Amino acid sequence: MPCDCFEPIVDQSTPAAVRATRVTNLPPCRGEFTTPPLSALGGARLSAICASDRTKLNPDGSLLRPERTLNARPRQGTKLLRGAGALAERGRTMIDWAGKPARRTIAALMAVAVSGPIPQSAMAATVYARYSLAYLGVRVGEVKTANDIGASSYQADLDAQLTGAARVAMSYKINMKANGLVREGALLPSHFTTSQVGTGRAQSIRVSLKGGNAQTTEIDPPIEDSAALVPLKEEYKQNVVDPVSALILTVPPGDDGVGPSSCNRTLRVFNGVFRADITLSYLRTEQLKTRGYSGPAAVCSARFVPLAGHDPNSSMTKFMVANQGIEVRLAPVRGTSMVMLVSATVPMPLGTGVIKLEEHKTQ
Repeated sequence: MPCDCFEPIVDQSTPAAVRATRVTNLPPCRGEFTTPPLSALGGARLSAICASDRTKLNPDGSLLRPERTLNARPRQGTKLLRGAGALAERGRTMIDWAGKPARRTIAALMAVAVSGPIPQSAMAATVYARYSLAYLGVRVGEVKTANDIGASSYQADLDAQLTGAARVAMSYKINMKANGLVREGALLPSHFTTSQVGTGRAQSIRVSLKGGNAQTTEIDPPIEDSAALVPLKEEYKQNVVDPVSALILTVPPGDDGVGPSSCNRTLRVFNGVFRADITLSYLRTEQLKTRGYSGPAAVCSARFVPLAGHDPNSSMTKFMVANQGIEVRLAPVRGTSMVMLVSATVPMPLGTGVIKLEEHKTQ
């Protein structure tokens, strides 16, 4: 039985976590259809209804057959695997900024502010951090960063990969590196590289920069031209920062790092194929107690504004542009004038993506 869109039938007996996740816009399907994301939220077995012809589907295994428990091993190709893999498979929303949305979202989570002037107190510091990535409450990936700032130069490194159920569905790893100069307290990126390897494909991007402007870009293999994408004109390559250098976040000397100065800034990110602004605005200060950090943190809202290299008619692009629920939390790095990402949440069409600091150290 074909159906363009299924919706769960929920009531007060349905677990609260499931009621809060309205699953819509599921892809067309025929025959057997599985929805582990629903069962992952409290082990629920739900009825569903077809949005087009209003045919009701029972949870007894005929057409809609949710997995019974979160611990049940999902079959390759189920919605849980595709949903978890969506944090890295839809093209480029979650890590790399180029193409479709899932990988650009991780980039939106990680690159949360433009690097600004580096106070002397932040010099000669190396900050290591490890983050977990989760989707629908299920851990699907890991990100490791290392930012090394010297008196006259800096380098930054980011490694990310899918783990757990998402890795069963597909293999995906990405490494991003950046280096540059420190001049009069400001970061000046010189080189940025991205290497990513997924199931059946690999790609590398190299960008050289000077004075905040991108000079040359090399992409291997090249990305095919598409009339659907907004052209990446030279004006969009000026006064930009690469995604990894943008992880080096600073506040004015003497600032406690948990107020408006941590948030109120605009990100001008360019990775060689995609250009976007992300505007951060201060919301509040709150106390956190997590595995990776305990103490006060600034909570910022983030708005996504793609400028070039994207498809403006993409449903995911439209969703992210209209998304007003993205929040990031920043906390001070002890002994420096830097702040670091502690956590971020990005509402998605189905569920929420979360990045959370697991551990960090400063040398």
